[in-house]
Amino acid sequence: MHHVNARRLIKTFTDLAEISSPSWKEEGVVRYITARLDGLGVKYEKLECGDSCNLLAVVDGNPGKVPILFSCHMDTVGPCDNVVPVVTGKKITSDGTTVLGSDDKSAIAAFLEGLEVIRETGMDHGRIEILFSCAEEIGLKGIKQFDMSLLKCRYAFVFDSSGEVGRIITAAPYQSTMDISITGKSAHAG
Repeated sequence: MHHVNARRLIKTFTDLAEISSPSWKEEGVVRYITARLDGLGVKYEKLECGDSCNLLAVVDGNPGKVPILFSCHMDTVGPCDNVVPVVTGKKITSDGTTVLGSDDKSAIAAFLEGLEVIRETGMDHGRIEILFSCAEEIGLKGIKQFDMSLLKCRYAFVFDSSGEVGRIITAAPYQSTMDISITGKSAHAG
C-alpha cells in the first residue's frame, strides 16, 4: 500500500503558501520546487518565459506504461506577500490578511508528495511529466508560451479546478482591470 505522509504534505503546502508568488515573480516557488526535485533526483528543465520560467520535471519510468502529464501553475493572486497559513484540525486557512494561495500551490504540494511516495515505495509507473507554469492568473501566459513538442505524454491532468476527475473546463470567470482618471471639480451628486 502506498502512503501519503500527511505531515510532510501539510508542511510542503504551508512552506509554499508562505512564498510570495505574484505572476511573473514566481522565482521563490521555482527555487523551492527545484530544491525538492534535486533532493529526489528528478530531472527538470527551466524554460524561460517572460520575466519568469516554466518548469518541466520528468521522471522516467516503465516504457510499457502510458506516459502522463500533471500540470499546475506557480503564481497566485494577491495579496500574496507575508502569507501566514493557519492549520487547524483538517483545515488550512490564511490569517485573513492575504490569500492563502491554494490556487494552485495545493497542486504543487500534491505533485511533490506524489514524487516522494514513488521514491519511497519504488512504485511501478510510466514516464511522468510535471509542468509547473508561470503567469497563469493573468491570462494563462506561461502555458501559452510553452513548447508542447517537449512533451511525450498521451494524457494530461491539470490540477486547477474542483469537481470530478475527467471534467473539462471550457469557460471561467474573467477579470478585466481598468485604470480610470476623472478630471473635474468635486460635486455632490444630489
